[in-house]
Amino acid sequence: MTMSSRIVGEYDFESLQIYFNGSLEIQEEMIKKGFHVPLVTPIPIIYGDMAGYEDDRTERRAPKGAILHPSKYGKTLEEMGWTASGRKITIPHEKAKLVLRFEKTDSTVLLHFTPKFEQDLPGYHLEKASYRGVNPTSWKNWAAFYMSSADLVKIVDDLTAKIGFPKELCSKRVYLKHEKLPKGGGHEDTYFVSFEKERYGIEPYSYSLCMGCWDYVMHYLRQ
Repeated sequence: MTMSSRIVGEYDFESLQIYFNGSLEIQEEMIKKGFHVPLVTPIPIIYGDMAGYEDDRTERRAPKGAILHPSKYGKTLEEMGWTASGRKITIPHEKAKLVLRFEKTDSTVLLHFTPKFEQDLPGYHLEKASYRGVNPTSWKNWAAFYMSSADLVKIVDDLTAKIGFPKELCSKRVYLKHEKLPKGGGHEDTYFVSFEKERYGIEPYSYSLCMGCWDYVMHYLRQ
C-alpha cells in the first residue's frame, strides 16, 4: 500500500479465511532443516468468525478436531473466551473490520483491502488443514472474506462519493457462475461474478499473504 492511497471507509467482516498456498514447499523446507512438522497441520488456516453470515447466532460450536487448541499458540481457552463441552468448543464471535482504501494511478484506480483487528481482543483463531490429503492446486480460493449485502451497497456508495461511478461498467456484460462448494459435511451456495465468460471471478491486481503478520501463526511455528 502506498502513501498516496486514501481511505474509503471501514466495514464489518462476517467471516475471514486465509490459506497459505506455499504450504507444501514450506513444509518440505522445514523438514530439510530438521524441524518436526506436525502431520495434521504443517501450516494452519487463519479463521475469523465475526458475525455469523449464515444466521443470527451469537456464537458457533466447532468440533475440537477441526481447530487448533489455543495452547498450541500460547493462549488459554479463557483468554480466547472459548468454552469446551464434550467434542465441541463454543467460540463467541470474533471482531474484525475491512479497511478499504483507493489509490489513483494515471489510468485506473486500485482498491486496497486490509483486515483490521481490535487490540487485545481475539479477532481470529487457527484451524487445522491436512495438506497431505488435499491437492492444493485445485483450490479456487486462498483468501476469502464475507460481508453483508448492506455493507456491500454502502461500499459502492462510499466509493462513488470519493471517485465517482465508472460509467463504462454499465455497458459491460456481467457473468454470474453458481457452484455448490463443500462445507462442513454439506454444501454452500457460492456465486462468482466476472466480466469475461471464461474467467472465474474478478482477479486481483496483486496480493500479499504474510505468515509473519499473524502472531498466532508465528507462536505456533515457534512451538
